[in-house]
Amino acid sequence: LERMLEELAGEYACANATEADFDRANAVVEEFVRSEDSTRTPAAAADFDIRFHDSIYVAAHNDPLYRAWTVLRSQVHYFMTTRMMLRPDYNETWEREHMRLLELLRERKKSPCRKFIGLHVEGSFRRILLDQLPDDSEHPAEVAHASR
Repeated sequence: LERMLEELAGEYACANATEADFDRANAVVEEFVRSEDSTRTPAAAADFDIRFHDSIYVAAHNDPLYRAWTVLRSQVHYFMTTRMMLRPDYNETWEREHMRLLELLRERKKSPCRKFIGLHVEGSFRRILLDQLPDDSEHPAEVAHASR
């Protein structure tokens, strides 16, 4: 559900966002970059993530979509906090991924934006799921590929 809503928000933002909308999203990224690593707790990183994605929903200028996001937002925040605790790689990936998303939005490239958002959201889920596999487990994609 989150992926679908995020992809729609990206498409609408590509069509409807203003420069002020993009500036608000960029301000969140800049604040993340300026923050000290020691203050980037999992909860703080999740807050940055939610604020960034909230700015994209606002930039979509679609009230029903924003209302749907507000219903889901607390669950996404909980998931993101958990994800950041289990996989603290966010300090290496967060800025790059969100700047790339913002770049695609500014260029108003709907299809690449939708694809990137899908990969971005799925990436969070996959990183957690793969970490839950025992060390000697085969990756599901490798098993599926080998069985063909």
